[in-house]
Amino acid sequence: MGFTKKSSDIIKRSSTEEEMTLKKDTSLSDAAYSELKRRILSLELMPGDIVSDFSLSQEIGMSRTPIREAIFRLRGDGLLIEKSRRGYEVRRVTPVDVTDLFDAREGIERTAVEIAIRKGVSDDVIQRLSDLNKRLLAASRAEDFDTVFDLDSELHNEVIIASGNARLREYYASILLQLRRMRLLTYFRKDLPEAAYHDHRRIIEAIGEGDVDEATAVLHSHISGTRDDYLEIMKENIRSESDYAVLRFLMSRNLRIASL
Repeated sequence: MGFTKKSSDIIKRSSTEEEMTLKKDTSLSDAAYSELKRRILSLELMPGDIVSDFSLSQEIGMSRTPIREAIFRLRGDGLLIEKSRRGYEVRRVTPVDVTDLFDAREGIERTAVEIAIRKGVSDDVIQRLSDLNKRLLAASRAEDFDTVFDLDSELHNEVIIASGNARLREYYASILLQLRRMRLLTYFRKDLPEAAYHDHRRIIEAIGEGDVDEATAVLHSHISGTRDDYLEIMKENIRSESDYAVLRFLMSRNLRIASL
């Protein structure tokens, strides 16, 4: 028995409605993910905070399904940890996390630099890296640290892209996301971005000259030095999760710790 035109129209309408519902659900899930990620990375949700799809749905004014999907994605990103019946905990930032992430970061970046130099890096890429670094310095001197963090991430990511290795890009994106909260420790030491500018300039020059040994040596010094700076900042200023409230205050006022 064949379909009538009416039956065909009903099937098409049903299919269209399902596609629209799916797009709406995906859009809501993406919106929930973006909002929760923003709250975590801005310390609006601080390390150690417990969240649940029920409480978040009430706060955000969204149904629990997209919230739950967003939570699963953030768990995959390493920003949330499941805490059995209590819900989910915003991942704490510990010295071990700092060390692990910076070691992983160095491994990926070092490999990317070696591959990129072996393949050859164009003058356009070198110019783009230099321009990003100059903009980073300007943002640092203006104490616009959100822009500093964005430019620093973009600069390092450009090196990964230059390697042409899709797997490295994928792994590095995850590390950059988890490093974002650690970068906020810069508010305790506002001299760090300008020091990073000088390291970047030496790395870029070495890449442009095709000098693998120099590029990787400076890269190691830059990343390990930043790691050690963050560990020292944590030792001096972050004794418990409640101290992140101080950091959040500094961020909101763009103050120096010495001025408190």
